[in-house]
Amino acid sequence: MHTEVPKRLVILLWMAAVSGFLYYFSASMGAPMTFQNFINFTVLLWGGGLAYHVTSELIACPYSETTKPLWKSLLLPLSKVYVGYVIAAVSLYLAKKFGGNWGWLLALIGLLAGYFWVMHYILSLEKPIRQIIVASKQL
Repeated sequence: MHTEVPKRLVILLWMAAVSGFLYYFSASMGAPMTFQNFINFTVLLWGGGLAYHVTSELIACPYSETTKPLWKSLLLPLSKVYVGYVIAAVSLYLAKKFGGNWGWLLALIGLLAGYFWVMHYILSLEKPIRQIIVASKQL
């Protein structure tokens, strides 16, 4: 009998990291309906949607002794995805700190850069996830 600790650990680490990102954005939205709050909501919606997509892909991947090293190898690509979330969160923090038009421009540039980063590395997760699925079918 094998244990699925690496699989569960990878998924739990991913969920905890993304929850922190989503919490930061949701906490920043306690204001009236404005275009800026719409952008915040959009970031939260799509950031959460992308995080859910990755989580559902990971949950669908089987675990075995054969796939154990592949599960461990997912930590680096997931960390790269998470950097995009950090870029978006830091840009929002700095935008609030600077305020005004420059802050708004900084937020927009940072959010776009962060999400392009996230999308690029989410697409690169396809290969390791397929490797896990193929390796488990060969058992």
